[in-house]
Order: sequence, then C-alpha cells, then structure tokens
Amino acid sequence: MTNKIIGYTQATLNLFHIGHLNLLEHAHEWCDYLIVGFNADTLVEDYKHKHPIIGEKERAELLSSMSIVDDCHIVSTLDKMDAYNRYHFNIIFIGDDWKGNPRWECTRREMDNRCRVKVSSTYQWYFHN
Repeated sequence: MTNKIIGYTQATLNLFHIGHLNLLEHAHEWCDYLIVGFNADTLVEDYKHKHPIIGEKERAELLSSMSIVDDCHIVSTLDKMDAYNRYHFNIIFIGDDWKGNPRWECTRREMDNRCRVKVSSTYQWYFHN
C-alpha cells in the first residue's frame, strides 16, 4: 500500500484567472498527485445557466499542459462522492468562494463522515484524526 497523497479539485475553470492558478498551486503543494475535474459544458449550462466561453476541449488542453496538474477529467456531475469513487483521492481542495455555501457544507460533511477525506480551502482546514 502506498502513502501517496492523491488530491482532487473540481471547478468550471472558464476564463482561467489568478484565483484558479492559486487554487491549483496550493493543491499541488499539498499532494503528491493532483487530479483536476473540470465541469463539462452541459453541466455548466445546467447549473449556471450559461454556456462557457472556453469550451471543455480547450480547457482540457490548458490543464493538460500545466506541470502542476497530473491528471484532468471532464466531469458531468457536481457530486464529489462520485468523483471520490472514481479517483480514490484522500484530500479535496475547494476555492474560498465556496466558503459557507450550503451545497458545499453538505458535501464537506458527507466527505468527512463517509470516506475520511481531508478537506482544504483557503479559509479553513478540516482534518480527520
């Protein structure tokens, strides 16, 4: 069994900006292998009611070219348990813009209780003993 820390983050990453870069750099510093899930165009349309300016194929190319990203995937759900079951990460990183969001707080509790995943954000750290 390996002690490799596998990290995961998920975002739309449309119009990539310094906040996105900071999130990815922070995540890269805290894990051995970083997986980035980025939201499919159809998912963005469903929950943001907007079409991404930069399409998923271009976002895939951008992320794949970054040395701080070890693997990236187009995802079609916001369900982090689905991502956990697919990628078996042990730490998840979120942007500070999700702090206090009811949907995220529900997900954070589920991750903490069901799969003992560490959760990291800019504002707070959650660790399982």
